[in-house]
Amino acid sequence: MNDEKEYRKRIRQEKEKLQEVEIFTSVKFVVVLKSITREITDGIFDNVSISWMPEAPFMGRCDGKRVEINAANVVTQSFLTWQLKCDSILGTLGHECGHYNRTNFELFNKYMNGILEGVWYPRPPAASNEQESVCLAQIKEYFQKKDKIALLFIKQTAGIIWNLLEDIYVEDYMCGKYPGSIRRGILQNRSRNGEWLPSLRKQIDMGYEELAIMTNLIAQYTLSGTINNWDGYEGKLLDVLGEVKPVVDRAVKAHEESSRFLATNQILLKIWEILYGMILEAEKRVKEREEEREENRKGDEEEKSGQENAQENVQENGKGQQEKVEPDENPDIQDMLQSFLSHVPQFLQNTEGIGKNKGMPTDEEWDAQWPDESKECGSSEQNGEAGENEETKEECVQEPEVVSIREIEADEQLMDLLSELAREKVMEQTQKEINRDLQSQMEAIDFEAGHREVQKVVKRSLSASEEVKAEYACIEQKVKKVMKRMRASILPILKKKETRTDRRLWVGKQLDAKYMANPSGAIFQKRKQQGTELSAALVVLIDVSDSMRGKRMEYAKLAALCLYEFCRSAGIPITVYGHHTDGYRHKKLADETVFLHSCAEFEPDPNDRYRILQLQPKGSNRDGVALIYMGEKLLQRPEKHKILTIISDGFPNANYYRGEEAKRDLLKIKKNLTKKGVTFLAAAIGADKDAIRNIYEEAFLDISDIEKLPVLLSKQVIRCIKGC
Repeated sequence: MNDEKEYRKRIRQEKEKLQEVEIFTSVKFVVVLKSITREITDGIFDNVSISWMPEAPFMGRCDGKRVEINAANVVTQSFLTWQLKCDSILGTLGHECGHYNRTNFELFNKYMNGILEGVWYPRPPAASNEQESVCLAQIKEYFQKKDKIALLFIKQTAGIIWNLLEDIYVEDYMCGKYPGSIRRGILQNRSRNGEWLPSLRKQIDMGYEELAIMTNLIAQYTLSGTINNWDGYEGKLLDVLGEVKPVVDRAVKAHEESSRFLATNQILLKIWEILYGMILEAEKRVKEREEEREENRKGDEEEKSGQENAQENVQENGKGQQEKVEPDENPDIQDMLQSFLSHVPQFLQNTEGIGKNKGMPTDEEWDAQWPDESKECGSSEQNGEAGENEETKEECVQEPEVVSIREIEADEQLMDLLSELAREKVMEQTQKEINRDLQSQMEAIDFEAGHREVQKVVKRSLSASEEVKAEYACIEQKVKKVMKRMRASILPILKKKETRTDRRLWVGKQLDAKYMANPSGAIFQKRKQQGTELSAALVVLIDVSDSMRGKRMEYAKLAALCLYEFCRSAGIPITVYGHHTDGYRHKKLADETVFLHSCAEFEPDPNDRYRILQLQPKGSNRDGVALIYMGEKLLQRPEKHKILTIISDGFPNANYYRGEEAKRDLLKIKKNLTKKGVTFLAAAIGADKDAIRNIYEEAFLDISDIEKLPVLLSKQVIRCIKGC
């Protein structure tokens, strides 16, 4: 685009029109996230992906091999600007990487599985008063009996509480270690999650279970240090929360791996009366369902008699046995659990993950030993001391962890990303405009004979793959080597020849006033003709039919690259095209398609060289269409000298276009274009060299050794330019 101001304006406009899904799911955004991920995982992890799933409940997840961020999650989308949404995504990334760095999910799985087996890891808590002693005895009975109903509810509640404590711990750790975008995003998400939790009174009015309300109160306090009780509720729930707060405060600061498991156990004990009520309700429902089944079974038996009655009884008894399902499959239990979970925020329920930390901890013995009976049944004063020691033990022995602080600020990277995405869209639009313009140019040409009937398509790729860029890097040195030879031999000639005056001549028609007193008599001067400037344009047309496969295609592209790079450096307008047909044998010419691949136009583009390398052999060649089209492009140029360079390995071989018929057509085209000022140069590298020589005569270049094609063809082009 020539108008730089207009170009920048279009980029600004496209930047404003960029959609969030375009920004956050772009490859370039993922590259930014990968870079940040490496930095916040000490360089050992960078497998990050972005998804866009508005209906999915998760913000982010990590399976130990990959972090997946859902950019369309409800928390991120609740923010108004893309900058805030970006911070939210980075906060989610920091959260997931924090778990990867700090959380031992093996311990969590051991802890959760242990509860279902009647084992309470690392160990059950000690009661701090008489009431807690009673609660602990009830819990112990359930664990010893391995009561599946009770243990299922205990496990579900324990998972939510542990996940909450662990989330805040890893987030605080990441906020302290990585201020900037990571810290800002984590706190932003945390604040929004806390805001969405209803007030205490509203939860009661909406019919939330006490256990769900208690869990939400703990979450509110953990997220923000306070609770939403603006309407002044007072009662048991706040009393219980007051006992839980000190446990939460210590747990989210402790670095020991067992600390949040011990804190979860302690919180379960403190909220046991609430949890116990839900368990009793579940047991009641299960019992009522069993009694109802038994009554139905007996009623059916009274209506049956005889052998048929006995057989049906066997069947009914079997059905009755089948209906005695496990608690985790019992519909009554599942209804209660689903009702409970529906009133608990989704982010508290995400407890799956894999991190780099493995194995058992060294800070605690995970023996699941219950407190001594003497301590359980002792005085309230003794139990109080035991509970206090239990709560303060970790705080007393804990040593502060030394954390190296590294600020991560992604704002500048993201602004660059936006500009790059907008630039790519402008380039894509520009390329499409070029494609439409090129096709229009093709359709405006008046082709003759069969060339008018065949379909003609001009193609121009919009971008270059990383593989092609890497391929160019491998041959770049070869291109530069040929370039040096060409520059040394022709660049001096290309410089504008300035007007020069020869002085101190012995004879001449003009006197030189400056040397009129010269005693030797050399008093004349002579002005040479006014200097001229080179005016030439070059077209390179490559046959990319199927017979060009292998070394022929490789060296043809190398030759085109050498000419392209030289002409660009010397200021000579150049365009490079490849051509072939669809390769099928058609009964009608109208069914055949000729493809012309625009690799480089006279206006340069950064991807020109890569498009040349992307040329792939296919089909046959109908040279007449390509020559007429490229000849017309040259004739539209203002330069005085126009050079059409052809690289081919053989004679045309398209539908109804081969042999003598094709030869006569090419001779006619060459003659017409030559009269109009086009200079031909044909490099033949196939078996049809003699036939091609007859057409292009003195413009013919015989390349027996195709490895010499780039250098020899370049020399011939130089010779043509020198003649200009």
